[in-house]
Amino acid sequence: ALIKIEALQKEYENGSAPTEKTIRFDSFHKLSYVTGIGPIRIIPYATIEETVYSRTRLEDSMISRFAIGGGLDLSTRFHRIYDYSTDFMGLDINGLRHIISPTIQYYHRHQPTVDKDILYQMDTIDSLEKENTITFSLENKIQTKRNINTKPTTVDLVRFISSVDYEFRMEKNNMDLEKQGRFDNLKFELELIPYEWLYLDSEVEFNTKNESLKRGSIEASITPSPSFIASVGYRYEKLDDDPRNQLTIDMSYILNPKWKFGIYERFDLQSSEIEEQQFSVTRDLHCWEMEFVYDVDGSNVFRDD
Repeated sequence: ALIKIEALQKEYENGSAPTEKTIRFDSFHKLSYVTGIGPIRIIPYATIEETVYSRTRLEDSMISRFAIGGGLDLSTRFHRIYDYSTDFMGLDINGLRHIISPTIQYYHRHQPTVDKDILYQMDTIDSLEKENTITFSLENKIQTKRNINTKPTTVDLVRFISSVDYEFRMEKNNMDLEKQGRFDNLKFELELIPYEWLYLDSEVEFNTKNESLKRGSIEASITPSPSFIASVGYRYEKLDDDPRNQLTIDMSYILNPKWKFGIYERFDLQSSEIEEQQFSVTRDLHCWEMEFVYDVDGSNVFRDD
């Protein structure tokens, strides 16, 4: 289960539209069962998400939305081992294993009980709609063995995933097809972990309808000590012919087993301005975490621009 309580507010530049604000309580639950037939792994599952809003576009009163869904995942894997070892540039490679994992995922979500058009659109939680999709993906992974704490341990060096969705575009309140189905969201993701302290991640997504780049990102994370993590990333996203070019910096420091502090900065490279700042404090409560976040639009931490 995943539970989040957030106080959200959106302000428009130069007061071009009224300020939007609401308090949102969101809980997502997933029940699954793992089984298999021979080399094929089968996971049927069901999901339910309840979201409570303190106010909407139409009313100042509280409203609750339910979204029920379910699906089926089918996967298998093949591997081959290569007897190759090297310590070139300190990579510490002791044998290689190549794993190939094809996966087919089917997911259906019934039309939520509240239409998205009456909700403030803060993020993807608010834009939920009916969904009926099959995702085809192929994962390639290269692993090796390293001595970690004097114990041989299998670690990932490279992970590459390609995937594409096939969408059955259906009517909101019945199972009839609204339009002909189509392939969409062609994605490629590459992860590189050459060293224990360095992690590189890149992702691109294409719009198959007009054969254009939809979004892309690259991020590098370093962990110089177990208590400190720093990440630098670049993100491009095309929105209605208005691309976003963003540079992000994310740092977190673990003070002790109970407390963690974080700082996040996002820069708009087109305007050369700070777009967002975020300061967080996380408390470990054993079975779950409580996080306090102060989020600011713009560069002034004492005033929301």
